[in-house]
Amino acid sequence: MKMEGKCAGNRGRKRLAAFLLIFMFAAAMFAESMPAAALQAAAAAAEPAVSVKSKTLYIGGDNYKIVIKNLAESDTVTYKSADAAVAKVTASGVIKPVKVGKANVTVTIKRAKNTYTGTIAVTVSNPYVKITKAPSTMTVGETAKLTAGTYGLKKTSVTWTLSDKTVAAFDVKTRVLTAKKAGTVKVTFKDTVSGKSHAVTVTVNDPPEEEEELPEDELFEYDVEDGQAIITGVYDYSVTSLAIPNMIGKYKVTAIGDSAFEGLSDMKSVRIPATVKSIGDSAFGLCSELKSVALPTGLTYLGENAFEGCEALTSIIIPDGITAIPAGAFYGCSALKTVTFGKAVKEIGSEAFYECISLGSVTIPSTVTLIDMDAFGYCEGLTSVTFKSGLKTLEDYAFEGCIKLTQVSLPSTLNYLGSSAFDGCEALKSATVPSSVEDMGSGVFDNCSESFKMKVKKNSVAWEYAVDYEVPYSTY
Repeated sequence: MKMEGKCAGNRGRKRLAAFLLIFMFAAAMFAESMPAAALQAAAAAAEPAVSVKSKTLYIGGDNYKIVIKNLAESDTVTYKSADAAVAKVTASGVIKPVKVGKANVTVTIKRAKNTYTGTIAVTVSNPYVKITKAPSTMTVGETAKLTAGTYGLKKTSVTWTLSDKTVAAFDVKTRVLTAKKAGTVKVTFKDTVSGKSHAVTVTVNDPPEEEEELPEDELFEYDVEDGQAIITGVYDYSVTSLAIPNMIGKYKVTAIGDSAFEGLSDMKSVRIPATVKSIGDSAFGLCSELKSVALPTGLTYLGENAFEGCEALTSIIIPDGITAIPAGAFYGCSALKTVTFGKAVKEIGSEAFYECISLGSVTIPSTVTLIDMDAFGYCEGLTSVTFKSGLKTLEDYAFEGCIKLTQVSLPSTLNYLGSSAFDGCEALKSATVPSSVEDMGSGVFDNCSESFKMKVKKNSVAWEYAVDYEVPYSTY
């Protein structure tokens, strides 16, 4: 009996040892196979991609090293700049700013049989300083914290100065401006190393007198300033038409305030009385169904983005009292076909008619001396532009992407022709550039028709530009 028990015990221990060996072997196999499978799944799922889609660099400033997410050790990467005259890229992926302008940098990643690409839109600008936040008006006793920055400058030493310390006081440590008495004061932010500066003017007003109780209007919200009514909004956001009164109670309506009717997407028409002299920023912005509006002949001020996104607006007549078409005034008015400029317009602001894709032709009057950046950018239906004598400055990207424009003849008064002014005008075959041009930016006529040719006067700046950049040309 004792011998049998001993044998049985030995057999049990052998079975247990065998079981443990099998378990340890299976566990080892599992541990080896699981990470490999997980890594293979992760690698298959994680595609490489550039970490940013756009980047701004500055002349004389820092370079940018491209960062690629999910890059495997076996991946091969190449880099290419669409315009090395603006931004160069090294074989190791370092973007270096060269000249003011825009250039796309393409990143190509090869992994086994797959190819991945990414694009970084690079903007190269001149370094600058700027007061980024400051009030335009203050009331005596009020305080405001100002903010400012330096952009693209490596070594800086900044100062703050006031033109009149009796009007306002400024604490350099806290950057808090305190209004002391009525008047105007210029606040200047300066980098003493580069000499670059930026200034803003602040108007300080006396505290307002106690407001009287105003009579209510059934439809319009309004304020009263200097005894005149300013329309600030409506109570009914579903209105389809508006007739703005010339009087509310005893107050003459002389202005439409900022964003007063912004986003009234059902409004199709509006009547503005002759008493209105001012229309504020975004006053009719995003009124997508607004088809027509007659601006009063006595209008003297039109705010930025005043009619932005009015996609149904088909025509506009600028009154003679308007001296500047502000930035974004008719941005994205995709149905706008005709624009008639008043007799006093001197400037057409940045993006004033950007993406007005139905605009077929435009005549720039002789009073206009400046067309700002992107003013007519991507007006894809524009086939004709007539420049009357008088224009002096045509800024960067002014007519970029006007793909149906076939020829332009710039006026003999023009002094500056900006970078990429006609870039992407795919149908543009001819451009006459006068000898009056003293400076031309880069890529003025990039990506135009394959048969494009400049018409220039020999030995002029435009002639030198055509020779230097190998642009086909003829002389006149």
